[in-house]
Amino acid sequence: MEQTKGQLRSDSDKSVSQPSIADPYVDLLDLLNRHQRQGLVIRLTVGYYDGWRPSRSEVADLVAVTLKIMTIEESLQRQRLRNAGGKPPNIADRLAQARRHERR
Repeated sequence: MEQTKGQLRSDSDKSVSQPSIADPYVDLLDLLNRHQRQGLVIRLTVGYYDGWRPSRSEVADLVAVTLKIMTIEESLQRQRLRNAGGKPPNIADRLAQARRHERR
């Protein structure tokens, strides 16, 4: 296999996307525009090399803040709850509603 421009090419000349740090969150990242998505992927990448392994809930919060569905203060409160061993309510429902509203 050889690598060309972020893709792997096998001997059979089929293009295969290289795994990305953002793969587990693709549905959440799809809610963002291209620039927002690139910015969040950069944050995930830098965080990864700094030892940060965000939960899906944390990434959903970042997306919600970016889309102004949640304030930074709400996000910080949710993170404090996680740090204390709690589980904040699922924000994915609000994100899905925003997406449906956006498509209208």
